[in-house]
Amino acid sequence: MSIDFIKTRDGERPFFLMCHHKAPHRHFVCDHKHETMFEEDLPLPDSFTDDYANRAAAAKEAKMRVRSDMTYEDLGLVQPEGGSEVGELMFNHPNVHVRKVPELKDGESLTLIDVKTGEQFTFSDPQQLAEFKYQRYMKRYLRTVQSIDDNVGRLLDYLDEEGLADNTIVIYTSDQGFFSASMAGSTSGSCMRNHCRCRFWCATRTESTRVTCPGKSP
Repeated sequence: MSIDFIKTRDGERPFFLMCHHKAPHRHFVCDHKHETMFEEDLPLPDSFTDDYANRAAAAKEAKMRVRSDMTYEDLGLVQPEGGSEVGELMFNHPNVHVRKVPELKDGESLTLIDVKTGEQFTFSDPQQLAEFKYQRYMKRYLRTVQSIDDNVGRLLDYLDEEGLADNTIVIYTSDQGFFSASMAGSTSGSCMRNHCRCRFWCATRTESTRVTCPGKSP
């Protein structure tokens, strides 16, 4: 639609276009053509095992840990039938039935099942399970946002092809950003639900804004 708008505009007049892409919120569903991307394991952030000892209270209380707050749906896994023994509810609400994949305690094991392939994954080590959750969650996120990357590229390529890039200011921005397991966190949602200090920190740390001006370096 955005490219069609540029194609059919009055070429003698300047134009202003706002192009909004899908909001990549959990749970993540990617385009089928991206399902096999990111097969290799992603590196763990240095702060993946952060214990929040030196963090603000809001950050410590936020329910957004990769280790403890990922749901079966987040990770593309089959949620077994059952109650609290299956996992904690995502929200304590009578209409919410989505449960979190539990953490392992010493001496326990856990078998998880891929919702699409039926492949089984069995864990007895808590750290291995936490890293498995990270890999599943991040890959599903990256495969989903690849569609945004592809289509931003299509739009920029069209500006180049039509000779418009040299006379067009392009502003790319996002609302919050994504923790990407930095400090063991997962989503950007916590900055909307907790103390304003966390909101300010998250926004200033991860908010993405990029301006490209004709004749200037990005």
